[in-house]
Amino acid sequence: MLEAWRDSRGRLLSIGAAYYDALDLNNGSLAPFADDCVRFENGGQSARKPVPTGASEDSFAPFGALGCARQLDTQVMAYITRIDNRRVWIADEENGLVFGLSHFRHAMEKTEWPTYGVQGVPFRKIDYKPFDLPAAKHSAKCTPLPTSWMQFHPFSFEISTTSRSRAALTRVPACSRRPAATSATTPIAARRARAR
Repeated sequence: MLEAWRDSRGRLLSIGAAYYDALDLNNGSLAPFADDCVRFENGGQSARKPVPTGASEDSFAPFGALGCARQLDTQVMAYITRIDNRRVWIADEENGLVFGLSHFRHAMEKTEWPTYGVQGVPFRKIDYKPFDLPAAKHSAKCTPLPTSWMQFHPFSFEISTTSRSRAALTRVPACSRRPAATSATTPIAARRARAR
């Protein structure tokens, strides 16, 4: 990224944190999304995706074609109960990248959520059991271990707007251990304590 267009580390971290607020509160205006923002989850495109032709069994399909901000405004992500343990601490000013870790909670207390702004789609039906998507420790090769799971969000920014969001997600049982209690974050906390 050209130096003249780079944001400060603090601004990048703030924008990265704002993404979690926008997603958690179903309000696209809480983060500075670019109009052409594209989101990928586990390698699959989940925003600004080509409109499906014909019928689809995927309840998300009508929302996938929307941009990131507009998609959140529809309330299509309202099945996410809350996002805990948010850690947005790493920013690369030269490349406009931010790395975030979090713990998504999905209580799944109902199977239908009202949606807004997509004609002919008054609700989204999701019939899952409760589950979590926590960020936690991983091996040196980034291969999830049987008792540890990962979720991370690297964000890419261009000219002070969120342009790309990528997420790697792994589903685990609901009410999983807090990632902060794992060894993944303990060394960071220990280094910070020593630095004070």
